[in-house]
Amino acid sequence: VLARATSDASRLDGLDVTFVTGDLLVETDVARLFTGAPFRAAIDATGIPPDGDPAFYPQSMTHIVRWAQATGVGRIVLHSSVGAGDSADLFVMENVDDIRTAAYVAKGEAEAILTESGVPFTIIRAMTVLPEGTVESGAAMLTRDRTAIGAISRDALARLTLACLDDPAAADTIFHAFDPAPTLTGRYAGLWDLFAQIFKPEVVAAWRPD
Repeated sequence: VLARATSDASRLDGLDVTFVTGDLLVETDVARLFTGAPFRAAIDATGIPPDGDPAFYPQSMTHIVRWAQATGVGRIVLHSSVGAGDSADLFVMENVDDIRTAAYVAKGEAEAILTESGVPFTIIRAMTVLPEGTVESGAAMLTRDRTAIGAISRDALARLTLACLDDPAAADTIFHAFDPAPTLTGRYAGLWDLFAQIFKPEVVAAWRPD
């Protein structure tokens, strides 16, 4: 796990995890990570705070791809977002705020850097990742249907991500991750009402749970 020196890694206490201190925006740190041990796969599940610079996504992916190529990494799995790349067409863009739009554009740039790199990849787009502790329904899935929208628990997303690593059919593929029967409570209870404002009506109608 690559983590900044200021990162709180306490949630991983007790797990067999080796940490490398560094920053994805510093290429020498990324080089040190990839050359420090042989890796068969790399998982990029990074994100930025709402006030962060979305340029992080293509800049960091440029470093990851360069050193994955140099060291023979067999697969890069990227956690991306619905809204990146061709999935931007699902939105009523005038209803999407500028911050979110900028992030989607930047994530689309990162996706393109990865898909054009020649490194085998799996891209997993999610719309809403539910809070830690949300119990998954057991029905969460990855689909190649690029119109799919919804929410997914962190546990389910992790499980589906790991399943891709040894699945040849998941190579060079873009998936959308969602749960058709999610548990939506608290501030997430009205999630589909929000979706109805920002997605095209036909998209919401196709995927909204009964």
